[in-house]
Amino acid sequence: MVKRSLLFTAVSFCFIITAYKFFGLYTLLALIFLACGTTFLVFKRVRNAILSTLILLLLFASVFSVNNKIQNSNENAGKEYTLNLTVCSDSSRSSNSSFVTVKSENNNGFYNGLKYNLYFKTSDLKCGDKIKANVFFFDNDNKELFDYSLSKQIYGNMWLKSYDKTDDKSIFYYSLGKIRLGIKNVFKNVLDKDTYNTLIAILLGDKGNLDDTFSLNVKKSGVSHIMVVSGLHLSIIIGFLFFIIDRLIKNRFVGFFISVIAVSLLCAICGFTPSIIRAGLMYLLFAVAPLFNRDADILNTLGGAVTFILLDEPLLLFNISFQLSVIAVFAVLYVSPFYCEFILEKLKIKSRALIVILPIVIVSLLAEIFTMPIIVYRFRFISLVSPITNVLISFPVTLVLVFSVIAVIFSFSTAIIYPVLKLINFILKYVNFVINTLGGLTYSAVTAPFYMIFVSLLFSVFLILFMYFYKKGVEKSARE
Repeated sequence: MVKRSLLFTAVSFCFIITAYKFFGLYTLLALIFLACGTTFLVFKRVRNAILSTLILLLLFASVFSVNNKIQNSNENAGKEYTLNLTVCSDSSRSSNSSFVTVKSENNNGFYNGLKYNLYFKTSDLKCGDKIKANVFFFDNDNKELFDYSLSKQIYGNMWLKSYDKTDDKSIFYYSLGKIRLGIKNVFKNVLDKDTYNTLIAILLGDKGNLDDTFSLNVKKSGVSHIMVVSGLHLSIIIGFLFFIIDRLIKNRFVGFFISVIAVSLLCAICGFTPSIIRAGLMYLLFAVAPLFNRDADILNTLGGAVTFILLDEPLLLFNISFQLSVIAVFAVLYVSPFYCEFILEKLKIKSRALIVILPIVIVSLLAEIFTMPIIVYRFRFISLVSPITNVLISFPVTLVLVFSVIAVIFSFSTAIIYPVLKLINFILKYVNFVINTLGGLTYSAVTAPFYMIFVSLLFSVFLILFMYFYKKGVEKSARE
């Protein structure tokens, strides 16, 4: 019988959505019915089976809706329209142009709320603007590009031919843009250009101004997860905020309410990226448990977060950021505590410095090992310097995030934040130096043969099985 119902549901979702991706809607429907029947065999409680069945039916409705949106996008390809659009992101650079993400609103024949990438040469579009635009939809001939857009909840790409701004603005997106601009202005005039661009990439996920050479070194040094706004960053910022809240507010219900507001605000500032949403949901699921005097189960909580996210947007399953963040969280929160304790115990380490440093190395290595199958499959390379780079910059980046929050909170006082900003600038110079030095080495990353996908996958499975049987052995010895 299945004890972790949310984890079981999440795994079922992954298989079902993958089947839809490759075999279509009818296969999805058949698997949904099969999964609904299976739930009554694997769950101990009837109510869990009924709940799981309802969730599976909601998944079918969600995938059916996505399928209709994709068909709608394919029908629009190669056509020209005049549409009412809301700008819901800052401008970003692509190879030959710039683009913003826009949302369709009040357009007959189009799904309201559907998002698109709007490309242009020049414009003064800002987050929150509402425009009436003449646009041309790109053909969806490039399946790989279209699938990548879909995985980011973008249902097509358009070229801006002409537009007129309306007097109205979207309060939500306009406020979001103002908050992000305000955060940028706190750091802009004090930090050096390179350190400022690095900070904005880490803090807000805006990588548009990063130097091409530096971006390549980030990939080769294996620290892309640090340079992209992620669940790691949200955890650090939330952890710092709640360190303060925990000392000011003792009521757990009030604390949870503030948690919801803080997580929602940070997710909005970071642009509701998949990894941020996943991290926010996980945090809130963990935060709910104490309200009912229960401990949160890591695997079930992760399964719940994955389930809720895929219910809203099934094709996020194929987003590499989402895949890496979920697997990394599994490795860091579920696997690494065992191996940190196991290795420290077996080696009988007494040095305080090693007790601090070794777990950081272990966590970084495990995150690298468990994400390696996806990295090799997607990019066909392995970073040889990643463990070293992660150890050298993980703690400094944590300090940068904490000091950045302090700088934003006390931005009203130049006297308070000026020395903090100078310290952030110094730390980021060190971070950039490490990335450029190690990433710039001739053999910092090597091309990986295809079979390395299976080798790394088998090694990950071995680590899980060893952990499982070792724990069982310890439990058996304790009973005896």
